[in-house]
Amino acid sequence: MRTTQTTLILAGFGASLIACSGISDCEQDGEACAAMLVESGAACAEAYQLKHTERKRKYCEHAVDVVGDQEIAAAVPGLIAMLKAPHTNVPDDNHVQDAAKALGEIKDPAAVDALVAALDMKAGTSSEPRDKMANRANEAIAEALGEIGAEEATPALLELMDASRNDHVVLKAVRALGQIEDERAVEKLEDVALNHPNKFMRKNSVIALGDIGSPKAVDTLIQMMFIEYQGVSFYREASFALFQVGEPAAEPLLETMAMKNEAVNAIFEKSGGIKESAIKAKCGFVLGDLRDERAVEPLLEAFQEAVEKRDPVVLGFTAPPLGALGDERAVKVLAEEMGTIDQSLRDPFMQALVMIGDQSVVDDMIPLITRRDFVRKCRRMGNSRQACVSEEDSMFGAQETAIDHTTNLAGAEHLDALEKVLENEPSERIQKYLDARMVRVRTAAECQDDAACWAGKLKSDDPLLRERAAWDLKRLKDPSTLDALAEALDDSNRKARYAAIQAYWAYGDDRAVDLIRKTLKKEESSADFVRVNEDLKRLLVHLKRTEASA
Repeated sequence: MRTTQTTLILAGFGASLIACSGISDCEQDGEACAAMLVESGAACAEAYQLKHTERKRKYCEHAVDVVGDQEIAAAVPGLIAMLKAPHTNVPDDNHVQDAAKALGEIKDPAAVDALVAALDMKAGTSSEPRDKMANRANEAIAEALGEIGAEEATPALLELMDASRNDHVVLKAVRALGQIEDERAVEKLEDVALNHPNKFMRKNSVIALGDIGSPKAVDTLIQMMFIEYQGVSFYREASFALFQVGEPAAEPLLETMAMKNEAVNAIFEKSGGIKESAIKAKCGFVLGDLRDERAVEPLLEAFQEAVEKRDPVVLGFTAPPLGALGDERAVKVLAEEMGTIDQSLRDPFMQALVMIGDQSVVDDMIPLITRRDFVRKCRRMGNSRQACVSEEDSMFGAQETAIDHTTNLAGAEHLDALEKVLENEPSERIQKYLDARMVRVRTAAECQDDAACWAGKLKSDDPLLRERAAWDLKRLKDPSTLDALAEALDDSNRKARYAAIQAYWAYGDDRAVDLIRKTLKKEESSADFVRVNEDLKRLLVHLKRTEASA
């Protein structure tokens, strides 16, 4: 009852105060909204104590939204005035939160001191409205400081991580420190990554360390590739973070591959013994992204050991970086294993060979398309012909995988052999699948090594042909095709986009940076391109790093 009475008294007081203020409807006019907030910032802060339906509160909330959305710097003094108004115990009085959010959107460094001063290091965890609003405000302030990229806010955010008992607040502080990219945060974030009881906090600390990109974090990030906590692996985030660090991560990764990283070895010893091939595979994956040729030999060793042990996980990890590194030494070992009828392994092996671009293996790829090849190998495993043929999902999966990669690599000289396979294939499904992809090989006969011809095919309505065109441009590396290839980085087909990413990585320059940023921004909430855009993010880091070192 006391809270209700207080609310009514404050609401009445606020209404009388703002009745003579300059609060008004500024509609969608950003400058008018900014002027109103500058004149009536303190009054708007009090208007937030009114009900959501009250006209004055709605005008103020609307004005704050407009200046934030339109990034109106002239509104900063008015928003700072709102920040300075103290928290109340009125439910839904979120004036500080809204002002901080708008300041984060405007990104004016002039607001940093006021944002830091508005942090409430003593916000509690009670159900009282004041504590709730203070914690929400702290979240919004941390986000705003991260958006602004204010290094001077680093000490306050580190203090907030220690002081706050609200995980949401700490999480926002962690993310903000990553955005600010201040090395002073590394030690604290390392501790959170390695030791925090909340798995999401640990994951976000790894991401923040990658965003900072400091070599100081390399040892911790390497450990995080192998740590699992509460059923969660941090490999994806840690491997990307190491890629963000770049060349300084290479030597420690090579040392780890050589089994000289005691911290990593200890992780495996706790879980039943060192898995040398797994260590080499995971480290090699990052080195493959870094295009560090020193990783080729240990990756080949890990691959061949995994072949002997029939370890599908390590095999799947080692093939992609071997493809990315493009070393001819990998061709023989990959070609020897691509004949497996396990589609989940055939796919990365053949994809790696397409990435390397050595067409000498195509003659050995073509038989893998056939039913006869699948049945023969299936029967060698002790199965009857009838049992093998009845395994349609496995058989079609293996055939379709072979078709996809063979037609992405085959040249004009392979056209007749593939036409014969098409003619003799008993399955209508496989016939249709191969026939749709024969356009790739027929176009190879048309374009051959003419880069301009292949660049023109990037505009085709057929995504299968666009994918093939990108792979051939990767092989030809003609700088005159970069404008067309840059546009293909936004291809609506995932496989065609992936091929364009790999091609652009091979010989592209920084002209694509803005386009990549726009694409990632446009698709940040889309589930359709999550995996391929991880490679697009890597390409962006690579291009920015190359530009910085030029």
